[in-house]
Amino acid sequence: MTSLKDGKYAVTAHELEGATMPLTVEVAEGKIAKVKPERDYKSALEEAVFAKGTAQIVDKQSLEIDAITGATISTNGLIEAVSDAIKEAGGDPAYYAQAEFTPAVEISTEEATVSQADDYADWRKASSQIDKEISVEYLIVGAGIAGLASAVQAREEGLETLVIEKNGFVAGNGGGVEGIFGINTKMQQEAGIHAEKEDIIVKEMELGQYRANGAFWVNLVNNSADNIHWWKGGFASEGYVPYMKKRCDELGVSFMTSTSAISIIQEAGVVKGVYAKSPDGIVKINAKATLLCTGGVGHSAELIEKQGWSTKNLHYCSMPSNTGDGYKMAMAAGARDMLVESPEFMMNYIMALPHEGVHLYIDPVNGFMSLPSGGPTVFVDQDGRRFVNENAKKYNLLYQRMAMQSVKNAYEVFNQDIYDQITAGITDADKVLAQAVEC
Repeated sequence: MTSLKDGKYAVTAHELEGATMPLTVEVAEGKIAKVKPERDYKSALEEAVFAKGTAQIVDKQSLEIDAITGATISTNGLIEAVSDAIKEAGGDPAYYAQAEFTPAVEISTEEATVSQADDYADWRKASSQIDKEISVEYLIVGAGIAGLASAVQAREEGLETLVIEKNGFVAGNGGGVEGIFGINTKMQQEAGIHAEKEDIIVKEMELGQYRANGAFWVNLVNNSADNIHWWKGGFASEGYVPYMKKRCDELGVSFMTSTSAISIIQEAGVVKGVYAKSPDGIVKINAKATLLCTGGVGHSAELIEKQGWSTKNLHYCSMPSNTGDGYKMAMAAGARDMLVESPEFMMNYIMALPHEGVHLYIDPVNGFMSLPSGGPTVFVDQDGRRFVNENAKKYNLLYQRMAMQSVKNAYEVFNQDIYDQITAGITDADKVLAQAVEC
């Protein structure tokens, strides 16, 4: 291993969705002495990567650090940034045993296949190997928004509570949740705003095609004013998750991260806990009650195909860990299958336009709020026939996406004036279109 030139080196780690973390790598006496993030952490994911990962780099004097489950892209970004600093200091990253991480899958290029008769029997299998056995009163699988809220309430009611989480950090897919929902809150009342709860419930049921249980909407709306909290930064990763995790710690909630449930424990039709894979091996977790808070199926091509969508050229926008484990466990336990009937969050994109790099849903030209959303454009099917009111987004941003499921191929027709109108104020919008036409 070569000696590095002493000094401080400013580098940048690239994260998910175009986010960056500025770092200062300090070299002293020829070794990496410190890797310091130059801004506050915005999420539990960042803290897991840039606190644990940087400490490991310094302790081991190596880039071969433990991958943080669910944070592969940010871990890669950290390694690449420190590699850049090593090069600036006259060293060779290869001498520091740079680990080769497999990037999280962002694009599916093959059609998924699924057996419609699958009863998920593998999720009912008892593990043949048990390295550890523990028992708790209340087990929560998943440490996202729902899991953290449930954990706080459970401990406030005196239940011994354990939360297991597949990722190496809490937040899950809920870390990106944004926006506030509340009906007739104190803030609204002070501003002279009033809404009829019944009108809100009726509209939400209509938008959801009456698929959701209306009793749940009644409960949510009736309690929304008392439960509303204004999130710092407008994102749950900043204004919700850190504070809920802190409250969990204060109350004594136990957490096991990098621990994924692999099957349920079921006796006489009653769920008694789960088998889980942890860094220490297979754990049998006995529980008097088990709550699944595992998010959705947004990173499972198999389950997306089961909903009726083609998975070829599919871009994933959810956490890579969001693979439908909870759904599969619920099915294995005999729960009612609502996957096909659930409202879906699918977004269009135009294949001819750039669709790599920044996540599509925030792309200013090809994102779900821009050109693919419709409006003054025209959508036609493989036979050149219009098949939907392109301005359906006026009522719901996802409506015209649902119509895409009914056709083999969909094309968007627009002229330069429409393109200019939709992309007004976007830098290099004309250049993006010109490059797409050339290809």
